[in-house]
Amino acid sequence: MKLKSKVRALALMALLVCCNIFGNTPSKVRSGQLYEPGTPEYDAYFKELHLLQVAAAGWEDDKKTSRRPLVDALKIEGDPADVSITQATHERMVGIAHVVGATRLEVKNDEPHVVAAAEARVDGPTKDLFHAVEVVVKTELDRAKTLRQVPPKVDALTKTGRELLPRVQPDFQRRGGDVATDVKQELDASLDVLGTISNGSRSSAREAEDFVADLQRAIQADPTEQIPVDGGVIANTKPTKPHPSAGATARPQATTPVTPPTTPPTAVKPPVKPPSGGGEEDFQP
Repeated sequence: MKLKSKVRALALMALLVCCNIFGNTPSKVRSGQLYEPGTPEYDAYFKELHLLQVAAAGWEDDKKTSRRPLVDALKIEGDPADVSITQATHERMVGIAHVVGATRLEVKNDEPHVVAAAEARVDGPTKDLFHAVEVVVKTELDRAKTLRQVPPKVDALTKTGRELLPRVQPDFQRRGGDVATDVKQELDASLDVLGTISNGSRSSAREAEDFVADLQRAIQADPTEQIPVDGGVIANTKPTKPHPSAGATARPQATTPVTPPTTPPTAVKPPVKPPSGGGEEDFQP
């Protein structure tokens, strides 16, 4: 019995805390529901707010969807982080650059195009990868532009909400009960939610723009870069052995010193004098 009493006490305390934070009843706005107090001006305000909430709830899924063509082209499983996508892209581009020459991503008037030094060498699979990159970049640029339009909408709606706050009591006091209290509670909650949406849109827009910038750097590859092996770290260094056409002078190879022979040279014997005899005089030269 004592345990049950403690559980009930804790539940009551939690309920009191919720009531202190959100008012007498849970806020529909904070939970993402459409709130309709039944007055045209207020209903229009809360409906516009709800539409923003619905859009914001889908931003994360929109990001995953926009990256999907490139993730599939790279054959990456799951939902990889942005850094994993850009690294895998550069690794593929380095290998491609050894066939088609230097590669880069050009963006003009929000229209992306992957360029290769030797376009004639670009085969079908490589074209598919280039197309996936272009689709993703285009989608992300459009998404960032849409997200940048959210804060001005939020500012305008926030201004409307602040203008409605002081009017709640005279507008709803005739309806009696807790209607005026509920409307004020939802208006207060709406201002907090609008601030969160505005910050989230700015953050998501920057994330999309940064991803495009990182992808642009990842596409830039040069045939002098070493091709990564077995998913190793990309080596952004040039080969240690210079290409003959580079005109580089080869470093002289070190030679092994010659060890002199240990056997001493054979001594030269002096000439032998012919023996004298028979009384004959020695020949004098």
